[in-house]
Amino acid sequence: MSNSNTKYYPWNFPDVLKSDEITVEYSDIKEVGQGSPLVGKLSINGQSLPSGYDFGGPALIGSKAVFVPRFVQKKRMFELCKINPETRAIKTLITPLHIIWPDKIENGILYFYSDMNRTALSQYDLTSGNLQLAEPNTTEKENPFHWFGILLFPFVLIFSVAVMFFTLIGSGIVKIIGREKTRNNRGDRT
Repeated sequence: MSNSNTKYYPWNFPDVLKSDEITVEYSDIKEVGQGSPLVGKLSINGQSLPSGYDFGGPALIGSKAVFVPRFVQKKRMFELCKINPETRAIKTLITPLHIIWPDKIENGILYFYSDMNRTALSQYDLTSGNLQLAEPNTTEKENPFHWFGILLFPFVLIFSVAVMFFTLIGSGIVKIIGREKTRNNRGDRT
């Protein structure tokens, strides 16, 4: 029996996950960067893992183990790890990727996404260690907001030019009005 992470995301997952008599708990959760996946310290069945490691989520519990992305600080990437809940031994399964989103375990195959749009469903065979890494689908059909940036550019450009124009004109008008008031005040005195 394994859980499925279809309702959890790397940037929004519960602090505590339970399945198969295994409890995974996150603490000191923080973002890697603004809008990036969350990472934190991990404990399994109340036992903390060695310090110095930050783990992403959501953790996937199954096959008498915990599968979780571990954050590699130097590379600013994640590697998929298998943690034995009894010994807390950590085994790296795959080399670092920008995102690892564990999804499910079926028939000895661990399925995970390697992109935030959930288009690249990769597979890791838990028995043989074979990895089938899927390529993210980056077609325009998958991203309905593709044209938004292109359409927004002219408006941003016009706005920037208008702000610059009014700033220059505004500073010149202030000087002209200030000079005329000074002239009028001098003329009234004589």
